[in-house]
Amino acid sequence: MDDVEVPIFYDDEGDFVGHEYLQDTDYEYEYEDVERETLFELYKYCVGPTVYDTASYILPLLITTIIFRLSARSQYVSHRNFHLLSMIIGIYNIYHYVTECLFTLLVLCTFSYIALHIPKRNYNSISIFLPPIFVIAYCELSMPPVIWHKIRSVVMTMAMKTISVAIDRINSNDLPNIYSYMGYTFCGVTCLFGPWTSFKDYTLIRYANNQNKWWMLYAAEYLILSFAFLTVSNCWTQWVLTDNSWKWFLAYRDALSFRTSHYFISYIASSVLLLGGFPHVLTAVVKPLKVEFPRSLVQVVIFWNMPMHFWLKT
Repeated sequence: MDDVEVPIFYDDEGDFVGHEYLQDTDYEYEYEDVERETLFELYKYCVGPTVYDTASYILPLLITTIIFRLSARSQYVSHRNFHLLSMIIGIYNIYHYVTECLFTLLVLCTFSYIALHIPKRNYNSISIFLPPIFVIAYCELSMPPVIWHKIRSVVMTMAMKTISVAIDRINSNDLPNIYSYMGYTFCGVTCLFGPWTSFKDYTLIRYANNQNKWWMLYAAEYLILSFAFLTVSNCWTQWVLTDNSWKWFLAYRDALSFRTSHYFISYIASSVLLLGGFPHVLTAVVKPLKVEFPRSLVQVVIFWNMPMHFWLKT
């Protein structure tokens, strides 16, 4: 028993006397000595991966948009089946990209369509907004902020569609059937990035071809512009204005990064609209030059999101 080693414990509290724990210490980092990346490094580590990952990400959306276009132009697809395909494609895109809001959108569309069947004598302008307001309020109060910020643009686009159909119903006695209504609200072309399109414009792509022969070039141009603005937002702004720049330059850099990310989404939406068969006159979403160099703030409001401005004005 005398050979058994007794464990020895060390009292190391004295080693920390006069020292602070790491979590209580504030460190200041200086970026003055950080070298700017070369153009090759910028392309290799930022521009290239950004373009490649984003293209891979939106590829399913582009494929489903082409399927939507073919079903809209095909004479072998009935009107009912076209609306069903539009709804199925939209539900697939929502499930693939923003699964969190699929059930919410189904509830919104269902209650909004039920509200359309309320007798007209009991249906007023306030009733138009009740289903979207209740759904948006539920999302705002019950969902985690991270998830709500991710899906709110999709929910708002759906709410704009349901409200516009309800307003058209008040102005006329035309009530869309369940197939055309669900096909419009879940339209695979506009369900994710928007923009808002009217129910009439949605139905016209089935009956009339308003696109010219250069629609593919316009779609490619929009797609190239969208990726150009994406690289500006993710890479070029941080490369031109580094972290050791003047604070007002940093503020301008952050604001420019936000605006160019909006331009990226807007031009993606324009490209998808053209690929889906919508006429070129409806594909203009944003005008960056009018926003960056406005003559007045009115131009910023109008050209930041032209379909949204038209919807609010109408």
